[in-house]
Amino acid sequence: SPYGTLCSGALRETRMCNNTVSCPGEPGIISSVEGQWLEWGPWSKCSVTCNAGTEQRQRRCSASVHGWAECKGPHQESRECTNPSCSGGGNWGSWNHWSLCSKTCDSGWQRRFRMCEGTEVQGYPCEGSGEEVRSCNEKKCPAPHEICKDENLLSMSWKRASAGETVYNKCPTNATGSASRRCMLDNSGVAFWGPPGFARCVSIEYRQLHISL
Repeated sequence: SPYGTLCSGALRETRMCNNTVSCPGEPGIISSVEGQWLEWGPWSKCSVTCNAGTEQRQRRCSASVHGWAECKGPHQESRECTNPSCSGGGNWGSWNHWSLCSKTCDSGWQRRFRMCEGTEVQGYPCEGSGEEVRSCNEKKCPAPHEICKDENLLSMSWKRASAGETVYNKCPTNATGSASRRCMLDNSGVAFWGPPGFARCVSIEYRQLHISL
C-alpha cells in the first residue's frame, strides 16, 4: 500500500562459524600468533674438567604465521655437571721446554711452563707455581775491541767471533772436512784472528787414493 507493507517473520538470523586461528590466551591452546620454540640444542661442555661445574643449552624462537618471533619463556637453561674429583691439590704435568734465552750475553733469562692435569687451567688447583724462570748466558758481553771482525782468507769467509771462540769452516775446494780458526787477544787486550788450522781437512787426491787402496 502507499503507507508501507507489513511482513511477517524475523528481520535477521544468526548461525555458528569456526575460525582456524585460536584466540590468544585461550587455556590449554598454544596461540599461533606467538612464535614457537624449536627443539633445545645440545648441552655445552662442562665449565670445569674436575669437581662440580655447570653446562648450558639454548633454543631458538621461530616466527609465527603472522611473521612475529616472540616466544614466552627462557631461551637458555643451565644445570650442574659433575666430574671426577680434582684430587685435592691436583697433579702437575711435565714441564715444557725452556724458552730461548732473552739475551746472548750479560745474563738473560728463560722460562718454562707446566699445566695442572685435569683442569686445562694454569696454576689451579695444583699447589705451587706453573711457571719457572732461570738465568742464562751469564758470560760478559765482549767489548768492541774484543771481537774479531768478518774476514776472507784463502777463499774462505770467517764470520765475526768473540775472543776465545773457535770458528769452524769448510775446507778449501780441493779438500773435504772442516777447517778451524780461533779468535784471540794480544797483550793489549785487542782481538785478532789466529792462523787457520787444516788438521781436519783431507785433500781430494789423498781421499781418492785411500779409497782405491
